[in-house]
Amino acid sequence: MKSLVTLLALLFLAVPCAAAPQSAGGEAKALASFKKAFHPKKAAPVPARQQALTSLASFGSAKVAEALVKAHADVETEIAELAVLRNEHIAEIAQLEKGQEFKEQRTFPQAVIDRLNELKPRLARQRQELDDLRKLGNDLRAQIGALRDPESVRWLVQNVLGSKKYTLLLKLTVSEVAGSLSGELVKDLQRVFQRAKRPEELIALLKGMSFAGKEARAVAPQIIKLLEHKDEVVREHAAFALSKLAVPEAIEPMIDLLERETGRAKEHVASALEILTRQKHGVLIASWRRWYADEKERLFEPDAPLGGGMFERSESKSDSGYYFDIAMDGKSILYIIDASGSMKEEIELVLKDSKGEPKKDTRLAACKAELMSALTRLESDAEFNVMWYADIPRLFQDKMVKADKGNVTEGRAFVEKLVPNGYTNIYDSMKLAFELAGQGAKDRYYATGLDTIFLLTDGSPTTSDGKQDSTEKIIEAVREWNVLGRIKIHAIGIGKNINTAFLQQLASENGGEFRQY
Repeated sequence: MKSLVTLLALLFLAVPCAAAPQSAGGEAKALASFKKAFHPKKAAPVPARQQALTSLASFGSAKVAEALVKAHADVETEIAELAVLRNEHIAEIAQLEKGQEFKEQRTFPQAVIDRLNELKPRLARQRQELDDLRKLGNDLRAQIGALRDPESVRWLVQNVLGSKKYTLLLKLTVSEVAGSLSGELVKDLQRVFQRAKRPEELIALLKGMSFAGKEARAVAPQIIKLLEHKDEVVREHAAFALSKLAVPEAIEPMIDLLERETGRAKEHVASALEILTRQKHGVLIASWRRWYADEKERLFEPDAPLGGGMFERSESKSDSGYYFDIAMDGKSILYIIDASGSMKEEIELVLKDSKGEPKKDTRLAACKAELMSALTRLESDAEFNVMWYADIPRLFQDKMVKADKGNVTEGRAFVEKLVPNGYTNIYDSMKLAFELAGQGAKDRYYATGLDTIFLLTDGSPTTSDGKQDSTEKIIEAVREWNVLGRIKIHAIGIGKNINTAFLQQLASENGGEFRQY
């Protein structure tokens, strides 16, 4: 699994250096133009807003911080509303095609064809609008993250971190900038931390403490208590923060936590322990306890070498077997399978049938066989779902289901019906996957049982109307949807015409593995 430190390092944009301050009159003028461009009831086109944002880059007062935060919230609202509208159009396409979605040759009345030809390009245009708005939101956060005036950062800490109005993504940005500064601002962060109750607040503030490092040691006792928090993600982030604070008092409680945790959380805590102690014991509890008993006295000496360790990722192993040679080690797995038109081509890979005999077939037939076999190997207490995609994505069930005999049988029958038709709309498939996980249109923190995605494709991604899609923008969107790195994404490429670099990056940034066949 990818180390927690690597996953967390991917959460944020690079922070540019703040420009030299200009006159108060210049700031007032730039601020007035900015507010006009970002007015929620009559916002300017995105290029004009980008220009207004650029003109504000030289200023950094508390008033500027407030204006940037409000603009970011308004852009997030625009994104949410547009996402809802797109989902309605996708649902309408699914309804129009209902009854023929499992036919390779589809025939529709002319009125239906006309409506489909209207909706699919509209989805693509709306997607471009979303991409532009997402970039605007990213740029707003980058400018917020570039603020260095103590009063502006203090305003951010006091007004953003404890508020329910703002997304976790923004709170993480604010916490990062406050934690990276020294002195009184770190103390401000600590004061807010001591009042925090909600998991999303604690997670953001723990991120700030990890950036502050040893300067935040005063709150180490409170963070150690969070190792027993009921929320798994809070516990993981508390362990990571303690690895950066580098206090010896955290070692034994972290070993105790390692013993209590299971699955992915156990590996995350092990990585934090290895960073804190510079030792390599993985998830082996007995090894950690023997080492701690031998070294405890030395670890509490002033010059003890704590913090700064590294965690090396190793490939996962699973008692539930493998899907395309990748361990099915998750407790709740979503299989996303490409059913685009190109999947009708023959596959060069030789797969084996249920009796272990070699078998060649079309790409889709071979991949269906591998998926149906994988479903039978799931533990009965695991959860699963299947999504297939072409022009739009569709689900086997509208929620994750237990891998009992009945659901697995129905899932296999669903997979068996799939036929190749249409394009390779990976963006909307990944978006639906995170909505299935509990990701709302605006939320960036979600309680999810879904922990693993297997994405299979035989080509480069396209938009809903068949045009080439931007892999960079898909990656950027997934970074936001998976901001806490809670979901591991594996990528499987079938054939020679895949975008290898894209799939490798998608898997690598999200703790997964990549295979090509």
